[in-house]
Amino acid sequence: MAREALPGDKRLIAYYTADPDDNTIETEQLRAHLMKLLPEYMVPAAYVNLTEFPLTQNGKLDRNALPEADGASYATRGYEPPQGVIETRLADIWAELLQLERVGRHDNFFDLGGHSLLAVRVSSMLNQANIEMTVVDLFQHPTIKQLSSCLQHTKSAMGVKGSIPIRTTGSQRPLFLIHEYTGLDLWFPVIAEHVAPDIPIYGLPGVPLSEPQLQTMEGMATRLVRIIREIQPDGPYRLAGWSYGGILAYEIAVQLIGQDQIVEFLGLIDSTNPIVFKAHNRKQLNRNKSPQHCLLELYVEEALSVQQRRALEELKKTADEIDFEGLIRKCHEAGLSGIIDDYDASDIKRFAGRLSAHHHALDHYAIQRIPIPVYLFSSEEKIYQQENRSKDDLLMGWDTILPKNQIKRIQVPGNHFTMMETPHINVLGQTLSLAIAQASGKHPSSIAEMNYRSHMLIQTGKPDITPIFCIPGAGDNVGRFFELADAVGNERPVHGLQPRGGDGFLLPHITVEAAAFSYLEEINTIQPNGSLHLIGHSFGGWVALEIAHQMRAKGRSVASLTLLDSPVPDAPFDSEYTHISVLKELIHALEMGIEKSFDIDRFELETLDEFGQMKLLHSRMVQEGLMPKSSKAETLCGTIRTFGAALRTSYRPQRIYPDPLFLVRVNDKALDQQANRYLHHEIVSGWNTWAPNLTHWLCPGNHITVLNPPYVKILADRLRSVFEGKAGVYE
Repeated sequence: MAREALPGDKRLIAYYTADPDDNTIETEQLRAHLMKLLPEYMVPAAYVNLTEFPLTQNGKLDRNALPEADGASYATRGYEPPQGVIETRLADIWAELLQLERVGRHDNFFDLGGHSLLAVRVSSMLNQANIEMTVVDLFQHPTIKQLSSCLQHTKSAMGVKGSIPIRTTGSQRPLFLIHEYTGLDLWFPVIAEHVAPDIPIYGLPGVPLSEPQLQTMEGMATRLVRIIREIQPDGPYRLAGWSYGGILAYEIAVQLIGQDQIVEFLGLIDSTNPIVFKAHNRKQLNRNKSPQHCLLELYVEEALSVQQRRALEELKKTADEIDFEGLIRKCHEAGLSGIIDDYDASDIKRFAGRLSAHHHALDHYAIQRIPIPVYLFSSEEKIYQQENRSKDDLLMGWDTILPKNQIKRIQVPGNHFTMMETPHINVLGQTLSLAIAQASGKHPSSIAEMNYRSHMLIQTGKPDITPIFCIPGAGDNVGRFFELADAVGNERPVHGLQPRGGDGFLLPHITVEAAAFSYLEEINTIQPNGSLHLIGHSFGGWVALEIAHQMRAKGRSVASLTLLDSPVPDAPFDSEYTHISVLKELIHALEMGIEKSFDIDRFELETLDEFGQMKLLHSRMVQEGLMPKSSKAETLCGTIRTFGAALRTSYRPQRIYPDPLFLVRVNDKALDQQANRYLHHEIVSGWNTWAPNLTHWLCPGNHITVLNPPYVKILADRLRSVFEGKAGVYE
């Protein structure tokens, strides 16, 4: 029978009778015998010996009269007292949580009735005693002696910072499990027990509570992609995430493809398309939830009594007006246990802050189509009785952005939560392993992203003149250089390298290095020998610099490298952009180009969904003559995505550029003369760090109009001096 030792703490208890004269049967013997016959999740934790079974008046088994299991009913391995401070502390914690009189150093936590939720409590209680332990440590070292030895040694097995190696052995490529909404590592070891043993498994938990929380899905995915590629430098990759983690795994796949890496398997475990979530939030007018509200939403109402539900609803009404200490006190008064039992008040506040950040990230995530199959593991039961999933909802909203034949739906037993509990998790692990096996080797190398061609001929020129290759800025296209090509003279060959994703269908490159590598392959096809001139505008300047680095590494010379108002390369990722902030930056850039305002109300922009925002921007662009009247708003999708990808991209060159580098600067009309001089000094100083052989000019126009008439003719004159080796410093 599954019985609750404590509220929410279910354990499988076996009741049996035996010959009263036979004293040879021991609990450990019974357990060992059943371990040979049954799956581990069906093996009882405790064994209660009865003289006879209690019966009802009708002679049937009276289950309600069966006694609770005491400490002697649990499997032990020959009692040996704990040794040392850590073993003693562990034994005390286990005895308290498992309600046992004593725990020996060879006793197994899970044999004694422990489970994953209690493992979290063990971790929390140890952390409060300044002993660091993860849930995974307990799964991998389940006895007092083993766990104590693990905790006393350095965490060299932790490997890459930010990852948790669940299983490091196996002949296959690893599976990366992504944290769910809470950011905890609880589900990693639970599911890993049921996944094929020859698959190495790494868990990726959330940002530590002691660190500032990331606020966007893109930012969180960027952090995890770095960790993944440190463990496994190149694909094919395997990813899986449960619930919120499935959406995060989806964005990780987007970014890996954006680095021209292959994603072999993407598993979404009962994850709903965020479009559905956002539509619900707009309807409920609850887009920005406070940390207090996020904490209260962890309680699953179906698991609460009627009285507890009423208390929870009352708390939600006044949560924003209560400080965390008061909220915790009121939860205790209402009998609401859970996370508040596992952490102290300061940790609960940080934990709730993480939940609020995750909520914000999901609500501001603009999901895009991905070109690979998605394996959707959907639960067959619903959490709430009133829920009724229609046939159209079986794909959990993913068919709104993906073709149905691209979604591999696999139904698994249980509901959203019980699918991660026995016996359902055994089925989930088996189906997950089978899906990975089916996907193995089916590398989607034929996807359009992998076969993208960026080259566009702008001007033929003469074959005996060194060609120019131009790279546009964020969200822009090679058309930006048409005026420049005409101004430098029609005898010069001019080529453009069009950023991927501008068509709105393909995923853009999300690193400078990946874009440069792709562009250089095309350059080598078009101009396999000889030197060339490189020009990059804004973000395109970073790509041009990286191309020059990669060319030099292969022993090929660069005739000249010119960067048009490119920012100084930055340190690793330190800023985030939501979809709405990307849109605002794009509007600002477009307004610079026409040197007037679009008169778009920023507040109005935030009240619209993604399509409504595109329609509003499109109407203003048509009004200003930037797009034809016959065009559709959807055509802006690619511009917004590639612009956002560039904004979110950081770049730090691997080495100093020793050859001449020409930097074109412009004034910011929003600043006065003194402020502009200070800004130019900072930019030049920053660039000198990466290019000591720097020559810089100040050109008329702004960041955008420097490539427009009449300013482009002045720029072209100076570029001709570069091409002829006569460049100097112009102010």
